[in-house]
Amino acid sequence: VWNNWIYQIYDTGITHQFHRQKDICCTQENVEYFDNLIEYCFWFFEYYNTDAKYCITRNIHVHHNFCRFGGCGWGCTPGRWWKSPMYSFMKKADETENYLTEKNIFQFTRGIIYAHLPPVAPEGALIFKENVYIQYASERFALWDNREIPFTRDDVATFARNVLKEEDGTYICVR
Repeated sequence: VWNNWIYQIYDTGITHQFHRQKDICCTQENVEYFDNLIEYCFWFFEYYNTDAKYCITRNIHVHHNFCRFGGCGWGCTPGRWWKSPMYSFMKKADETENYLTEKNIFQFTRGIIYAHLPPVAPEGALIFKENVYIQYASERFALWDNREIPFTRDDVATFARNVLKEEDGTYICVR
């Protein structure tokens, strides 16, 4: 998925999912999301590959995308927008490897930038590098282990380093 303007999607701008097929094995591999402008969506990226006989997700590359104004747009009705994540990992596949998210810009959401439910540690399979996160000081960065991580410099940097293993992200807090 390269060089698209993904705008005003009611639910998810880009979804990468498979579920509820108990007798089927599913392999999602060699997928690239590059140079997309994604704005005014309820969710931006969504990943889950679960509830099947066996699920494998590997060699996914999400890079150089510009994501802005999450939780806004026609699909984000009052009472719904606050929980809209820009990047969501809902459930982990049986086997996940080489899922790289790098050099993206995530700018302003009324919801949260990152969600991982249930709280399963990425354990090295999900790799985050050189992403830029821009958010208002009063908003939230992540939902993890049933906790909201506020968008403060220390909280975001600690979460990104410890959970996402992102050592080189940029965090801009707008007051």
